[in-house]
Amino acid sequence: MRTRLGPQLAEYAAEADAQPALTWPWSTVLHMAKAARVLAALKRDGWIESRRSGSHRVLAKGDQQRIWAYHDGVDLGGPAMARIARDYGYTLTELRKL
Repeated sequence: MRTRLGPQLAEYAAEADAQPALTWPWSTVLHMAKAARVLAALKRDGWIESRRSGSHRVLAKGDQQRIWAYHDGVDLGGPAMARIARDYGYTLTELRKL
């Protein structure tokens, strides 16, 4: 069943249709990596989980040890990814390619 819109509602509907569907911050949320995927990539690259205490995991590779303190379902944004890359000895682009 179709109803007729008044002139003001028709103008509002036309403006709403003209705007893009996704705008910030929703468009950036779609591209965030989950902590579980980043952890799996680090493990594929040779980091081994040596022990665990609650949500903190100790990862080891060679003589290096790092603490992973992210819950699996957490979205990792740009600053968190940059911190992980720096702490684990990667560049941000290298970490994203893992």
